[in-house]
Amino acid sequence: DRLMKRIALSALNLNSDFYSSVASNESIRVKEFDGVKYGIKSQMSDIQWNLTSEKKVVSGYTCYKALTTTKFTDRKGQTSNIEIIAWYAPTLSLPFGPKNYGGLPGLILELHEGEDRISYYVEKILLDKKITDKELSMPKVDRVVSEQEYLNIVNNISTKFDNYLKKN
Repeated sequence: DRLMKRIALSALNLNSDFYSSVASNESIRVKEFDGVKYGIKSQMSDIQWNLTSEKKVVSGYTCYKALTTTKFTDRKGQTSNIEIIAWYAPTLSLPFGPKNYGGLPGLILELHEGEDRISYYVEKILLDKKITDKELSMPKVDRVVSEQEYLNIVNNISTKFDNYLKKN
């Protein structure tokens, strides 16, 4: 039961910490899976956003709506287009957001990946100008892998677990 929960959380990209660098255009997702702390490296997306004038307040910041679509492939190999809605705060002029979403003229404080799918909301914003680059560095990981390598690891463990269940 505990292993299935870890596999499900891993597949959904939940319980991950993301670290992004504008200078290298890379994003690293840090996840622990099956006792190993992985740094999953990927390029930050070059997303073509449609900026709108629609606005609302999120966590005390005036945010503007941005839209894009992305292709999503499910476990059965079926592909569909998913609308992404991001609410970004121009007063927080950082081009970051949840997962690999970013590139907007402000920090993304709320993001919706398709209707009735996964949504992300800012929980807390701490601005401390005394923080140094050293304090913002990524934590130590056991292994750095690509997104595809990580998916192969998860699929391999999932297959072994399925085979174990079939035998018992």
